[in-house]
Amino acid sequence: MYESDKRIVMTLDAGGTNFVFSAIQGCQEIVEPICRPAVSDNLERCLLLLVEGFKEVEKRLPNPPVAISFAFPGPADYPNGIIGGQLLNFPAFREGVALGPYLKKKFSMPVYINNDGDLYAYGEATVPKVTVTLRKSYGGSHIVMSCKQLRGDINYAWPSSEIAVMGASGAASVLYAKEAKTLKDEGKVEEAKAYIKEKEEEYNKLFATPYQAAKFGYIDDVIEPRNTRFRVIRALAQLENKKLTNPAKKHGNIPL
Repeated sequence: MYESDKRIVMTLDAGGTNFVFSAIQGCQEIVEPICRPAVSDNLERCLLLLVEGFKEVEKRLPNPPVAISFAFPGPADYPNGIIGGQLLNFPAFREGVALGPYLKKKFSMPVYINNDGDLYAYGEATVPKVTVTLRKSYGGSHIVMSCKQLRGDINYAWPSSEIAVMGASGAASVLYAKEAKTLKDEGKVEEAKAYIKEKEEEYNKLFATPYQAAKFGYIDDVIEPRNTRFRVIRALAQLENKKLTNPAKKHGNIPL
C-alpha cells in the first residue's frame, strides 16, 4: 500500500548535531537530503532553520507535499506537537514549544511529530539485546540504542563512535556562552569563534569517546569494525539461553 502511495511527505532527521531535511514518496526518498548544523541553544534561530530547511525541500519537489512528518529526540507531548522538557540535546526547547502548530501554520499542512525510538519496547523486551554504536550516540539517541540503562545485555562501540550527553558544538555553546559573549562584546569576534572551537575539540577529546563510556560501564567493549560480525555472533551465542521475566504488574509505563 505505502509503496504505491503517490503523496509526498517532507521529513526531518532532528539530531543534536545536524538537521537533515528530505522528502519521501512511496517509501522512497525522492530528493537529495539537505544537511544543516543544528541550532540547539537558540529557539528563534532554530525555528528559522526548520522553516528554511523545509522550504528548500519544497522547492525541489515535483509536486506539492501533503504533510510534514519527523521524529524528535526525547520525551514530549507528541500528540499535540509540543516539544519541551529536559531535552539535553535541545536546551532551547526546555520551556516547551508548540512546534507542530507552528509548522502547520507556516506551511498550511498537517504536521506529525513523534519520538525517534520506542523506549517502552526496549525497556520491556526480554529477548537478547545486543547494541553496536557505529557513529554518534548523544543524549536521547543513546537511550534509544538499547543502552545499559534500558537493560541492554551487551553493548559494543567502534573506536570512531562518539558517546556523550550532547554534541561538542551544542555543549560548548551552552557551557561557554558567557565567555564567548564577553569576547564578542569586546569586538573580538574571531577570538570568540576560536575559543568555542577550542572548547569543542577539548570536549570531544575528554568526553565524546567510547572509551570514556566504557570506563563507566555503559559500553562493554570497544571493538574493531572488522570484528563486528564475529563479536555479534558470539554475543548472541552467549545469550542463547537468556531467561528474563519482567515483574508482575497491572499496568506498564507506556506513557513514558
